[in-house]
Amino acid sequence: GRPKVWNPNLACWVTEERKRQRIDALPYGHIPVDDALDALEVEVARKRQADPGWRLSSRYEMAAPWGDRRWMAGHWVMNRSADRENWKAIRAKRAKMTERQRQRLDALPYGGAAAKQV
Repeated sequence: GRPKVWNPNLACWVTEERKRQRIDALPYGHIPVDDALDALEVEVARKRQADPGWRLSSRYEMAAPWGDRRWMAGHWVMNRSADRENWKAIRAKRAKMTERQRQRLDALPYGGAAAKQV
């Protein structure tokens, strides 16, 4: 069967898939895609005023309009970015997005060797 890991909170063994399902069911992280993209586009525009070559890195954190002072914006983008589409979870997240949302996401300056945080 599938490999299992010990979950001390449940005091039982669970599969990695079940562990991910439980984490995904938590309310944190379920930000509407359009809200996340709006915040990211504003942040990119702000950062690029000071540095036109600025790009989001996977570790980039920012204050978000929904009250998260350290939203892991780069992680959010990384987990939906087209260059990682071969991963099942990435494909599933992108499949839930509209074509326009995918276009907005793909237009964000993300990754690459030049990625830097200011």
